[in-house]
Amino acid sequence: MLPVVQELAQRRAVIAFLPADGPLENALREAGAEIRPGFELSAALRRTSRHYGISSLPRVVGEAGLQQTRLVRALRGEAFAAAYCNGYRAQLGATVPSLIARIPLIWHVRDFIPTGFIGSVWSFLSRRAALVVANSAATATQPTLNGMRRQPIVIPNGIDLEIFRAREGEPPGPPLVGMAAHLTEWKGHSRFLRILRAVRETMPDARGAIAGGAIYDTADQRRNLERVTAEVTRLGLSDACAIEAIAPTEMPGWLGKLTVLVHCPDRPEPFGRALAEAMAVGVPIVAAAGEGAAEVLGPSAVIAPLGDENAVVRGVVQVLNDPHRRSALTAAGQARARDQYDVHVYATRVAEAILEVAERADAEASRS
Repeated sequence: MLPVVQELAQRRAVIAFLPADGPLENALREAGAEIRPGFELSAALRRTSRHYGISSLPRVVGEAGLQQTRLVRALRGEAFAAAYCNGYRAQLGATVPSLIARIPLIWHVRDFIPTGFIGSVWSFLSRRAALVVANSAATATQPTLNGMRRQPIVIPNGIDLEIFRAREGEPPGPPLVGMAAHLTEWKGHSRFLRILRAVRETMPDARGAIAGGAIYDTADQRRNLERVTAEVTRLGLSDACAIEAIAPTEMPGWLGKLTVLVHCPDRPEPFGRALAEAMAVGVPIVAAAGEGAAEVLGPSAVIAPLGDENAVVRGVVQVLNDPHRRSALTAAGQARARDQYDVHVYATRVAEAILEVAERADAEASRS
């Protein structure tokens, strides 16, 4: 979101509403946005998620109603040309207030939304958006977005190629097999650990590294670190695999230490930002890829069927044993990252899509 805000702030006033306090507030100000109150979520709403745990439904519905009433008042206090809803929670929490305030909506869809009650609500609300931007063709064509007046436009996520720049060469020492994903069960940490153990049966000096931490304040997220740590011990990998919560600014350095990155989630990844980052740095990738990840990687990685651990193990061992293959994957990945995932191209395209909706609203307002 931040590169988009930076781009927009050069041409329009940008006002941001945040669900809670945190480091994003200062980052948005530095990007050129002003912060307004009105979208703060209660503890019950912050902890409610389709994947990361849910409070009791009646309480959530009641508190959501109060939150939306506050947001309507806040939105009516400004002359907004458009509302940009970045992600699932913003879409559920800001769509009705924006419609009541008669503000055109742009949704940025970055995830697969499952069917069920909440998915049906989200799907219904999506048809009220003037425009939907999707981070991949896979997310753009998901069933919950059927029936839209206008097909979503696909703009792949961008990464800063000045920060995620090509490393000078492979790191020395024993091979290091990495996984980068926040500590959510479906990301496949247990599968990665089983893969690492199997790789070490062939290559005993191989080591593992997991970059990941909790991103939501839910009981499930807090338990996941304990669960993954226990699995490391159970599989006899305590001296062979480190788990670290890596800050975004530290990711280029962390990726640069890897010999190969493994991607092995339980379900398809909508995009897989770490994949684009690893390609840019020059890390070969072996992925058991679903729709979104396969789209991101293209021909620049070793691809196995989703959930096929044996295929991933074979792919990792082959890549570790073949320096020419690693070199070819590195070159292909870096070229793809440069061609497809430049953050400046991404931010310009998203900002122009938002401004098109805003300018259309301005024109309609001037005619009325």
